[in-house]
Amino acid sequence: MDINRILFATDFSDASEPALHVAASLARDHGAKLIVLHASRIEDYPLGELVDEDSQPPRAEIKKLEKIASGVDGVDTECRWVHCDGSHEAAAIVAAAAREHADLIVIGTHGRRGLSHLLAGSVAERVIREAPCPVLSVRQTKSATIQTPERQVQL
Repeated sequence: MDINRILFATDFSDASEPALHVAASLARDHGAKLIVLHASRIEDYPLGELVDEDSQPPRAEIKKLEKIASGVDGVDTECRWVHCDGSHEAAAIVAAAAREHADLIVIGTHGRRGLSHLLAGSVAERVIREAPCPVLSVRQTKSATIQTPERQVQL
């Protein structure tokens, strides 16, 4: 499998950190470009910061993306911000992966179970089901699972 473009999706939570380390390591090992992506829904903004029709990202989110990208040494890194336009973040991540011709998506997962999983859902789970390429999900415990349509591999 050739890996030339890796899309790392972040929600800026602690669960994203281990996934970033894995994505950066893979990008270094394969000489791949790392695309750091954050997807936001309009409901995520405080009332005074609603985005306009152009869906321009808030400066704070861009600065967070740039900080993440600048912390990755030895990798060609780009930042992307996408507005979900009322859709689920997973749909925006999947669409971005297709648009960017990503060979792999790396995403952190909180590892919620039971009622909290039922109520909050799982962005990572939806990305895994709908992605146009393999997805590497990394739990906060730093265990990782690569899931493709054909199989699942525990790392």
